[in-house]
Amino acid sequence: MFVPGTGLFAKLDSIGPRNALRGGGEAMRSATDYRRFARQSRRLAAALSEPADKRALELMAKGWDKAADKREAMQRSQEQEKQPAEADRG
Repeated sequence: MFVPGTGLFAKLDSIGPRNALRGGGEAMRSATDYRRFARQSRRLAAALSEPADKRALELMAKGWDKAADKREAMQRSQEQEKQPAEADRG
């Protein structure tokens, strides 16, 4: 029986930004944060014995890694856009 705030669901609540799935309106996180959430997901998956739960957390970790990759790409793009603008001013 599902009981909010207990068992696996309590542990899941500790991974990632609070209210991330509820539209909490938080600012975009850093790639470092996303990588940390992925590590937390993998650690929790390793501690579980239920294969379906393990798989769900491994998929969650992959999603956090993908978010980190996208954030890093966005940061690189923003840095490249700034460089020509700064050179023009110099």
